[in-house]
Amino acid sequence: MPFSVQIGTCGGNFTSSVAIWIDFNQNATFEAGEKVYAGNDFGPHTINGTIVVPPSALPGVTAMRVVNNETGNYNSLTPCGTYFWGETEDYLVNIQPCVVGSFTSAPASTSVVCGSDASFTAVAAGSFITYRWQLRINSASPWVDIANAGVYSGATTNVLTVTNVPVSMSGYQYRALINGPCTSTDFSSPPATLTVTPFIPAANPTSATICVGTIQALSLAIPLPPVTATSVFNATTGLPLTVPDDNLTGVFTNNLAVSGIPAGATVSNISVRFTMAHTWVGDLVMNLVAPNGQTLNLIGALNGGTGGNGSDDFINTVVSSTSTTAMSGAPAPRTGIFRADAFTATVPTIAPTTTNTWAPLLGTLNGNWRLAMCDLAGGDEGILSAWQISLTYTYIVAGASAPGVWTSSPASPNTMFTDPGATVPYVAGSLAGPIYVNPIVNTNYSVVYSTATCTSPPVVIPVSVVNPVSAVVNPPATTSVCVGSTATITVSAAGGPLTYQWEVSTDAGLNWSNVGG
Repeated sequence: MPFSVQIGTCGGNFTSSVAIWIDFNQNATFEAGEKVYAGNDFGPHTINGTIVVPPSALPGVTAMRVVNNETGNYNSLTPCGTYFWGETEDYLVNIQPCVVGSFTSAPASTSVVCGSDASFTAVAAGSFITYRWQLRINSASPWVDIANAGVYSGATTNVLTVTNVPVSMSGYQYRALINGPCTSTDFSSPPATLTVTPFIPAANPTSATICVGTIQALSLAIPLPPVTATSVFNATTGLPLTVPDDNLTGVFTNNLAVSGIPAGATVSNISVRFTMAHTWVGDLVMNLVAPNGQTLNLIGALNGGTGGNGSDDFINTVVSSTSTTAMSGAPAPRTGIFRADAFTATVPTIAPTTTNTWAPLLGTLNGNWRLAMCDLAGGDEGILSAWQISLTYTYIVAGASAPGVWTSSPASPNTMFTDPGATVPYVAGSLAGPIYVNPIVNTNYSVVYSTATCTSPPVVIPVSVVNPVSAVVNPPATTSVCVGSTATITVSAAGGPLTYQWEVSTDAGLNWSNVGG
């Protein structure tokens, strides 16, 4: 067991001695054989050392005494005695059996995109376990210790983090090692493998079809990591609001407008925080109404309707979609985080429940949210003084435009430019984005994006060129054939690429319809 004792002096530098006793047999006496340390030094200093707990020590909470005396003879110190200059302090230590360490969870293999972060976690049980991590670049290479440097952190904890992973580390293998006073060095098995996939940016557009002479913009979008945010919306109007006594119809709060939640956001938690004075919570029913009309019961006649009296108020009470703690039975004023009662409540009749889970409420996040509340019996009324809605959500940010190195096929002539007017030619090998192209034939444009650690594979954007229809040669106005014979009618044109559709009229050209086949 490691220990550290800090020694100071008053009015000068003097020699002082320190001794430590632990009552291993728990007989309330510090005996000579229970002295675990004794030593001295000069002036202010810190003593660090390790205490070895003997196998005969009784387990449990045990007394420890530390004595410091201004003397050079540390052997003269006693656990109970007098001295002129010094200090005595008592502590409690909890002696437990030394358990051999073993892994309960080995690190798992993981796959990340180049430039992302990766982590490996190992869990072990045992006494005073220490961790360290090793790697090998492939299964045929030797294991080497990892230091907290470069891309690595947490090398001596149970979680190893690798930041900004390059694709060159794909295939690296990792294992955790544990050690301890009761544990010989052991390692996790099987090793965890890191797979690094290429970073592939998105092209905008992915392909294009243009008329000859048209200028087309091409750009590269870099996907950004998901963003997690929490938005809080506080009610500011219509408060305080009285919940009428013995009224099953109930009352609505004013609309609480929620806005700014990105489309496609995934909600990880939604909660309602409120403060209300109410002397019999067994009468209160509170429902949450979402913008889409879905309604969930938050509070439904607490404690089976028995409620209580006196200080039954709610103060900063939170009903959360992630909590599993029931509010019924919680001490007043219930300042905490609780799950929704989720009763199938037919009251308040102005907004009976439509669901007993949170998910249907999350179909529409932006819009007006309301509370619907009623009181089930006479003798009291509630007064809502504050409420708010909090949403924690994750969303994807649109990719940021980024420069890349562009090529084209065919490469000549250069049809790539760096300005919207297509007057400034793109310089081969330079970084640019977006670029503007005006090919006269079908052309594939390729772009490569690079960072300090990652280079993407080429992203190809095919651009098809359509030419105006020209040189049209119409068929003859009249074609005559004998009944039962075959008639062939021919038309030709240049430009395109072209498609053809023949039509037929059976009323001398008044009406036309497509010919099939």
